[in-house]
Amino acid sequence: MAKIRKIRKDVSGLRFGRLVAIEVSKVVNHYTFWRCRCDCGNYSDVRISQVLSGRTKSCGCYQREHFTAKKGELNHNWRGGRYTNPNTGYVSIKKPEHPNAKRRGMVLEHVYVMSEFLGRPILPTETIHHKNGIKSDNRIENLELWVGNHGKGQRVDDVIKWAFEVLLRSKPINSAEHPYRPLIYVAGALRGDVPTYISNCSRMIKYAESIRRSGVAVYIPCLDLLQGLVMGDMEFTDYFNNSFEVLKRCDGVYLVPGWENSEGTKREIALAESIGIPVFSDMIYLKQYNKEVIVGEK
Repeated sequence: MAKIRKIRKDVSGLRFGRLVAIEVSKVVNHYTFWRCRCDCGNYSDVRISQVLSGRTKSCGCYQREHFTAKKGELNHNWRGGRYTNPNTGYVSIKKPEHPNAKRRGMVLEHVYVMSEFLGRPILPTETIHHKNGIKSDNRIENLELWVGNHGKGQRVDDVIKWAFEVLLRSKPINSAEHPYRPLIYVAGALRGDVPTYISNCSRMIKYAESIRRSGVAVYIPCLDLLQGLVMGDMEFTDYFNNSFEVLKRCDGVYLVPGWENSEGTKREIALAESIGIPVFSDMIYLKQYNKEVIVGEK
């Protein structure tokens, strides 16, 4: 029996979306392709089944226009042009015109901030170090320009300064309507013979007076102990029980130099840290804390 040849559908002159069929261009594995002219002016060979089903409506220009229209702020994934890499923690921003921009016009935010600060692009041989280790903290004061690759980790001084900044921002400021005179606990070594004890008390009083002049109140536990010893009604362990209760009500603790070998001071530090009371060993930081955070001066 002779094989009956299937007659192909004639769609010449018909429009399908942006395409107008012209003629059959080829047959591949029983699939018929038609040469079509698109409204954009391009010609393309399209499988007739794809055209008839409506899956193909242009030479590809429609899809390109659709994605172009959804770029930038029109895209549903737009986040203000900022993207944080979940693996590295670095933040990228959309700055296609910047000389340090990479693929898709994105530039690392810390690179952009440092570049703007310097007034020039960042060189390939340069890297930027985050002082506090937080890679999304791209304030210029947290960034440091290095020649070559910087090592892992952070400097201890940088971390301390950052922690102090956080402390300043998190401590509530006292308003003028509700003035408050904070209390600072002055801790230090006390044990020793009589001359040593008197010397330690003298040093604690001198440091306490310096703190008092910054506009706050101070509690000097050695005077509390001295009073108890004079009256004869307080043992050394009683002194700790009494001073610990006062410590819980304080706004900060200052460590007088020489405290490092004092077991009593270490217990005071542990108690303060356990209830969120800041501990200072630097008089400059303490006075700044008193002025800007507790007293609320500008």
